[in-house]
Amino acid sequence: MARAIFRGFQYVGRPYDFDFDFATDAALVCTEVIYKAYEPAGDLRGLELPLVDMLGRKVTPANAIARQFDAQHGTEQQQFDLIAFLNGNESAGKAVVGSLEEFRQSWRRPKWHLLTQTKP
Repeated sequence: MARAIFRGFQYVGRPYDFDFDFATDAALVCTEVIYKAYEPAGDLRGLELPLVDMLGRKVTPANAIARQFDAQHGTEQQQFDLIAFLNGNESAGKAVVGSLEEFRQSWRRPKWHLLTQTKP
């Protein structure tokens, strides 16, 4: 874990990747840093994180990581443990500490679960 965190620090200061291009690391998105830091290499076992086709590119969305964790939890295939889950509530403008079960269900939320009302 320490080696993966050290690898992640290599990417400090790189710009945000608005193209979501995992093929290069000149610019990165948050899950790309995780993917590259924990990518198996040499004697580093790493994590096997899911790559998903999105708009013609291979990416690792946060929901795919949550879905994988849910599917593997409690099995021999489980690769990592949940440290903390900050459950965001956009309408309240805050996040609260969520439970393991809330995290395991989080990937099932509708894509657009925030409804806003406008006053007439």
